[in-house]
Order: sequence, then C-alpha cells, then structure tokens
Amino acid sequence: MKGKARLEGRKRRHMRIRRKVTGTAERPRLTVYRSLNHIYCQLVDDLAGRTLLTVSSLDGEIREGMKTAKGKVGTGKAVGKQIQTHSTHPKETQPCPRTRIAYACSTTNFDGI
Repeated sequence: MKGKARLEGRKRRHMRIRRKVTGTAERPRLTVYRSLNHIYCQLVDDLAGRTLLTVSSLDGEIREGMKTAKGKVGTGKAVGKQIQTHSTHPKETQPCPRTRIAYACSTTNFDGI
C-alpha cells in the first residue's frame, strides 16, 4: 500500500508540473530523467506531440567520454554539452523550460544542463 500511494503522489506532481510547463518548436521543453547509473535528456515539442532530440549517457560519444569523466557530475556535463551541440537552437536568449520526469520539482538545476 505504501508504494502505491507514493506512485500516485508522483503522478499527481508530474501532472501538476506538466499543466504549467509546455514546449514549442521555437522553445522546446527539456525533460531530464536520472536513473541510478545514467541520465537521459529529451527536447520535446508539446504542440506537435513529438520528441525533437534525445541524448543519454548510453550514447557512443558520451560513453567514450565517461572513461575520463569524474563520476556522475562529469557524465551530466557531457550530456548537457551534447544536447547543446546537437540542438537546432544553440545559445538561446531564454532557457528551455525544464521538467524532471517523476520527481517533485521542475526548476531544479542539473549538473551541466
């Protein structure tokens, strides 16, 4: 029962955040999911309902850099640089709206992102 209540609370928080945070083609939403060992980032256009770009620590270029990176912080920085270089919107004047998937806060800063 305790686990079920935790999942329901997590879904409520996620929906509350998603009502307020949206992305467009000009200013896509950045979603970040951190698992125990990896980090996954996506740029999402909510109006069209599609993912524009996906970068994770499982990608080949980042995996090679993880050998020299200093732990999870270095990996997060590498993923952040990768999503910035592959994005079609480099160095925007306004930052992308951020969403942490399945976590309570949507405005938390991430290492390197």
